[in-house]
Amino acid sequence: MQLQNTKVYVGLVGDQTIAQPGDTTKYFLNKAGAEAERIFVDGCTGDTKNLFAQSGLQSYVQHAIQGGTSALFLSGTGIARMGDYDRKSFMSDLCQAINQSMSQYDPDMSMTYAFIGVTDSKVVDFHRDRTVTADRLAHGLGGLQHEVEDWDMVEEKVLQGATLPFVLSLHFESLRDMPTNGHLCVVDMNI
Repeated sequence: MQLQNTKVYVGLVGDQTIAQPGDTTKYFLNKAGAEAERIFVDGCTGDTKNLFAQSGLQSYVQHAIQGGTSALFLSGTGIARMGDYDRKSFMSDLCQAINQSMSQYDPDMSMTYAFIGVTDSKVVDFHRDRTVTADRLAHGLGGLQHEVEDWDMVEEKVLQGATLPFVLSLHFESLRDMPTNGHLCVVDMNI
């Protein structure tokens, strides 16, 4: 039973002490503080060479485009971290899935996006190629969202990649038949 219209998938590389790929418990324990908090997810994998196909991420993209919320969290540690090739391959597959799903569901869909790199003290807005202070995130990514006029241009920016940990947040809105408002968020810790 799904209580929320949200899907979360986690890709782990290297140290997997917080979860095991394929683990059926479907949650992680976050022990920051006195009490442990359960973070529920729909799936987990450590196969970065075939991350998109391995995890069925096409369904996560479709879920967001059709009005749901999907989140993808990628993390790695130490020498086993996700290589640039794997990351670029994953992002290329993701962009193709977005393009394909949008054209099948509603070619006239409107979209906004934020693509930012994050450090301890600042945020890099990759859309405008400028740095802003980290306090801009105090109320979420709303102030960093940009209207998408041309998906190909956004795809080109995304495929350039990032050397910083990044967040790619996409909002999809369709007014066809029954209006929908979906969200896809990719968080890549790049560590």
